[in-house]
This record gives sequence, structure tokens and C-alpha cells, in this order.
Amino acid sequence: RADAVQQHMVHLGISASRVRTQGYSDTFASSAQSQGGAAASSSSSSSSQAVQAPSNRSVTFSVIQEIRIKGTIGFSAMSDSITPESHPLMSEVFTVLQSMPHLKVRVEGHSCSAPMWGMTNTELSDKRAASVVQRLEEMGVAR
Repeated sequence: RADAVQQHMVHLGISASRVRTQGYSDTFASSAQSQGGAAASSSSSSSSQAVQAPSNRSVTFSVIQEIRIKGTIGFSAMSDSITPESHPLMSEVFTVLQSMPHLKVRVEGHSCSAPMWGMTNTELSDKRAASVVQRLEEMGVAR
């Protein structure tokens, strides 16, 4: 069903690159096929069961908008401290977030794969993302 919804939306003129669909279950189809493709009940056989369609059939729509701001937030080596050179970019991000308060934002931190002492690269990446979120909160962006 998810594919049918996507095809219909594309038919209506929405670019396929802007539509994401996800199906959650094919249980009904599998059950119906395992019973010969029919959803029927027979009173003469105790092993026959009626296949009922799930009651939670629904389609939910969400507007997905991706905003990219060119630039990279820099950090001191092996640290989660944002470099002073990154402050103008942080200000630009703040301005965008203030102008669009309805946005939900995902902040990701990254680090190189070089071995480190004291913490893993994943821990450093997480701390860097947390530093960006904390700085945006200090600037006035609501969480």
C-alpha cells in the first residue's frame, strides 16, 4: 500500500525525490494468501478461520523539508570546544532556526577515525553534537 500511495502522489505531480513512504505490515496479505486468497469462514470445518483486515489502516503525511547550510562547525583537536572561526556559522544557523521555529532539527557530530586517548571517536562525536545544541540553546533556540 505504501508504494501505491507514493505512485499516486507522483502521479499528482509531486517529485518522487520529495516523497518517502514506509509500509508497516503485509500480515493481512500473507494471511489471505495462506488461506487460498479468500477471506471466508466455513461452518463445516472447525479449522477454517475468517481473515479480517486490520482496523488500523491509515496513511499519515508529514512535510519533510531539508535545509542545508554550507559550512562546517570546527572544533579544537580532540575536543568538543567550538572554534572561534565557527561562530559566524553558528550565528547563521541561529538566524535560520529563529526564523523557522517549527523546524525539528537533528544535530550530528563527527570526528576522524584516528585513535584517541581517553574517549572513543563515537563519544567525541556525541560530545561535539551536544556542544552545538548547548551553544544554540545559549543563543536562545528552544529545545
